[in-house]
Amino acid sequence: MDISHADEAGLPIPRRFVAILALATGILVLVANTTAIALALPVITKEFAVTPSTAIWVVSAFQIAVVMLILPCAALGERIGHTRMLQGAGSAATMSISGALLRDIYPRSMLGTAVSVNAFTVATAGGLGPVAGSFILSFASWPYLFGAAIPLALLALGLSLALPDNDAQAVRVDARGGIINAVAFGAFLVGVLQIGTNADIALAMLALSGLAFVWLGVHARATPNAVIPLDLLAIPQLSLASAISGFAFAANANIISLP
Repeated sequence: MDISHADEAGLPIPRRFVAILALATGILVLVANTTAIALALPVITKEFAVTPSTAIWVVSAFQIAVVMLILPCAALGERIGHTRMLQGAGSAATMSISGALLRDIYPRSMLGTAVSVNAFTVATAGGLGPVAGSFILSFASWPYLFGAAIPLALLALGLSLALPDNDAQAVRVDARGGIINAVAFGAFLVGVLQIGTNADIALAMLALSGLAFVWLGVHARATPNAVIPLDLLAIPQLSLASAISGFAFAANANIISLP
């Protein structure tokens, strides 16, 4: 079955339900595993005899990789197809195409429901992560937190066969924009993380990030199909929704710092 963006019907039932479960399971693994590992940071700090600022890199390195790659992966997903991106390794790849998959799984008349289900899944995963992490740490050591996600990940991979068929498009991938984007966001996060421990590195990274963001803006304005869709962000409702989503995720960072 070939799904196009113009198709109003979405996937047929029961394939639609299996595809929804595949997407929800993938999101559940990504979000819950991150919050569960954050809970183990004090244990990791003690076992390796490192400072808390060092131990937090267990989670920070993962998040930096996601932030650096999520926009390039979204662009690549449009080029090679969203199903292939979901079946590949990497949280950035999975997160970057979840919205596009929702568009093809649900009928157009149910897009509001699709977004609500996706948001509910993220919120539920965020709440289940610490609970599951506490349970595992009560009976086993912290490395089992990483292994516990494997069965769910394999289930998501199997269910992904029900996702919409490959919808690759012959579009140009903005490779240069992807590299600039990775530098801008990566340097910013590294700089922020180094503020309390190494001011020189922090200032250098933040300066590099600022220059990269300026370059990225100039590049996006002059490049068709750029990695950052400035034309879409010019729509007030969309830019406001994006800002609200960004602030909400930023507020969620206390899950890492509280342990």
